[in-house]
Amino acid sequence: MSMLRLEFSGIYRALVAALAVAGCAGANRAQPLVGDDMSPCLREHADTRILFAGDKNQLLENFQSWNGAEPSSAWVVSDKMVSTHAGHKYEDLILKGRHSSFVLKFDYLISQNGNSGVKYWVDGSGTDAVGFEFQIIDDLNHPDATKGAEGTRRTAALYGIWPSNGAASMAERWSSACIVVAANHVEHWLDGNKVAAIALDTKEFHDAFLQSKFADRKDMLTRRNGTIFFQNHGEAVSFRNIRLRSF
Repeated sequence: MSMLRLEFSGIYRALVAALAVAGCAGANRAQPLVGDDMSPCLREHADTRILFAGDKNQLLENFQSWNGAEPSSAWVVSDKMVSTHAGHKYEDLILKGRHSSFVLKFDYLISQNGNSGVKYWVDGSGTDAVGFEFQIIDDLNHPDATKGAEGTRRTAALYGIWPSNGAASMAERWSSACIVVAANHVEHWLDGNKVAAIALDTKEFHDAFLQSKFADRKDMLTRRNGTIFFQNHGEAVSFRNIRLRSF
């Protein structure tokens, strides 16, 4: 039982070493970062930073607009959540600093016909901001959810590249999300379930990337740090309980 007390970073290093020896032969899908019962998405750590828990001062301390100023007035704090409303497209909520390996947890509520997302390892700003994205969308009503390769634009997918195998996500209800990023491994979790696990250094992922809308942005294949932002896509969305653990 002593393994259960190992820190996540140690587990990850051990896993990488084991995979290197095994060569990952025959793997069609990325292997889990750690066993599901040990995932950092299913437990809290003392060194997790609370970025936003309902206090406007927390928002001002940890987030900004693209130009480095305070978050746009398009984002409103009330009832322990931060929300945006229709009509303020691309006024995103940017987490200060650049981030490499991390666990990001948050709750969200998307409006009916809504579309949003959380982007990470982003380079650029505004409409030119390009990076990986945890997709957030009304799977049942928004037309974009069924576009692209199957499942790659539904909730919790690595948007446009890698599908989510989770159930369709409904609008107007709170959901819990978790993103795990460690070197070449990414996991997306939704409501306590791992719905996407991606090994970024595999041929399978490279092939999926080159068939996506991002094929001409090959810099994304090697980028391993960047900004994190909560997307304002023009429809109403709310976030709460935003926490980050970097390692």
